Amino acid sequence: IGKTTFVNFVTREWALGRLWQEYNWVFSLRFRDLRSGAIQQAAEKKETWTLSDWIYTIHFAATMNKTTFESLWTWLIEPDLKSNKVLFILDGYDETPTQHPCEQALTDLLNSSI
Repeated sequence: IGKTTFVNFVTREWALGRLWQEYNWVFSLRFRDLRSGAIQQAAEKKETWTLSDWIYTIHFAATMNKTTFESLWTWLIEPDLKSNKVLFILDGYDETPTQHPCEQALTDLLNSSI
């Protein structure tokens, strides 16, 4: 079984209520995504993204406008983040590009300073 297949299995099991129900949110962050699309364009412009920018782009941009997501983040996700009710699953850390707009967000996440 591959890394991404396992990550997809875990997030699916959580969504179906069969795994880690102590978490209100589970987000998978695939590091290969840091090399494509809007994230790559942001890297070329030397932009810096917050964790919420990263999550929005990967998980919500296709189905929700940014303003709605910002409200969701502020009122639901961020309080759960502070209560340790959010799980981040990092997929393909070995695929992290040397420069990307999420560098500070990743550093904060790994140092538990979010």
